[in-house]
Amino acid sequence: MKKIIKGFIFAIMAFLGSVNIFASEKSEGAVERYAIYIGSNEGGNNKRLMYAGTDAASFQNIMSDIGGIRKSNSILLLDPEKDDVDNAMEYISELINKNKKNAKRSEFVFYYSGHSDENALLLGKNFYDYSSLKATIS
Repeated sequence: MKKIIKGFIFAIMAFLGSVNIFASEKSEGAVERYAIYIGSNEGGNNKRLMYAGTDAASFQNIMSDIGGIRKSNSILLLDPEKDDVDNAMEYISELINKNKKNAKRSEFVFYYSGHSDENALLLGKNFYDYSSLKATIS
């Protein structure tokens, strides 16, 4: 558990190290940041997590407060199906393309808290395989 927490803290610090939290995000040509946060307590086979949804919501709040990702540029999904994730990805992609002319650069964060294995994220009884996820993010 300590390794997970240390890794999580390291990931946040690495991201924040690349973020200028004092820069005005409203200035023309600023970096626009987008995110999808997923908390999936359902693990299939009667395995249920207790705090995946809370983790995702908390991370969204942190990134909104100090990470430069406006809530209007993010989506929080709790116990979603694969189609919900795909729809969120499509919406964020459209938002990025719509705002592209006003931003110097666009950045995207995909956050997942839940069950997974070496091949896929586990969304309830559905799987989202990593190769499909990578292709969708690209």
